[in-house]
Amino acid sequence: MDKEDEEKLTDKQLKDNILTLLVTGHDTTTAALTWLIMFLGENPDVLQNFREEHMDIQSSYDGTGLTWAEVNNMPYTIKVINETLRRATIRPWFSRKAAQDFKIDGQDLQKREF
Repeated sequence: MDKEDEEKLTDKQLKDNILTLLVTGHDTTTAALTWLIMFLGENPDVLQNFREEHMDIQSSYDGTGLTWAEVNNMPYTIKVINETLRRATIRPWFSRKAAQDFKIDGQDLQKREF
């Protein structure tokens, strides 16, 4: 085997990598969308602003598909998604609990509190 062949993935490695990407991407995307829908349902004013931004984009839509420029021109949507990712536990093994005792804005938080 030459050096170039040694650096290539075998068919099994390639299949394993594809499966890993599909499974991990599926779980995190599903979790993020579930939290997003829940948070929007709990905050009707946020949902209204979210919809208005999408309606504005749709009114200028020419049917060819959204461009990155149009996607990046949705600041409210981006903020809502970022806030969802900040607040929600997308990956269950990552905790949103304090790792140590600390004080923030005059509020004492104990280790393991949210």
